Amino acid sequence: MGYSEIARLRDLFARDTDGLLNITQRLIVDIINSYENPDDPRGCFKNHATLLLIVHLKERAWLENLHHLGDGTKWENNKRVPCSHLECQGKETHLRIIKRTGRAYKNNAQGYKVDLNRYEHLLSMRHGAPLEVDTPPDSVHLETVEGAPIDIKGRTSAHPYKQDKQDKQLQESSYLNSFNDFLKSKLEINKLFRVDPETSQLLADIEAKGFTYKAVETALEAVGEPSINNPRGYVKSRLRDLLQGEPDWSFPDHLPPHCGECDPLTRKLSYRYEVASSPPGATSDQCPACNPYALRRKSA
Repeated sequence: MGYSEIARLRDLFARDTDGLLNITQRLIVDIINSYENPDDPRGCFKNHATLLLIVHLKERAWLENLHHLGDGTKWENNKRVPCSHLECQGKETHLRIIKRTGRAYKNNAQGYKVDLNRYEHLLSMRHGAPLEVDTPPDSVHLETVEGAPIDIKGRTSAHPYKQDKQDKQLQESSYLNSFNDFLKSKLEINKLFRVDPETSQLLADIEAKGFTYKAVETALEAVGEPSINNPRGYVKSRLRDLLQGEPDWSFPDHLPPHCGECDPLTRKLSYRYEVASSPPGATSDQCPACNPYALRRKSA
């Protein structure tokens, strides 16, 4: 591949700041782009075993990442059919950045091409494309303040892709970034995986229930052990087990956020109120909003 395409790919990597491609996927794309022959319609035409040696990956890691980078299709009965993997159904999991130029046969070379235009398109969808035309006046919303001088300043409507991204980030658990860093520190490159919506939701539920992030790390301490062949499944199983338990309220920094109404030290109110009991009539002064014992009683 020519220098201009290599330089363009480096520029796209620099723009990919929020992990559209992880380290392993960047390596695969870089290798295929570097070995792609512009004079050969097959692109990067290398034997399967040769590519594994070049990228220093095991076959399963290579195939899983290539499945994500490609279109997910496979050959059945001499024709290409869509992906039927359960984790891919109904989701946009195939990036279609790498294209295969022919059918792959065992122990034979396979042709691959990198679609840089597709990669750039996906990045523009995530980060928002710059506006290159003047903003029409009727798309500007004027904001007026009573008593302020008349002004023509306004603000344009939010970019739809940026707004969707911001809304998604607000919905995600604040533990997510730390969680990704934790996995990178524990797992080998060929075992790293992309956090899917189910795992992200588990983290959000764990945070909402009052568990500290330290509890998450403690639950997943063994994730990097050589005996664990499926880190993704192990992580989900351990997070589900953690969610089934109760937070440890024994230390002040493990307490739920203070509500601002009760005593911050005792988490008690200045009055008593009736609580559910059998027989009825029991009262408590524990704050129902942020006292851990009251919260636990409420959820029981």
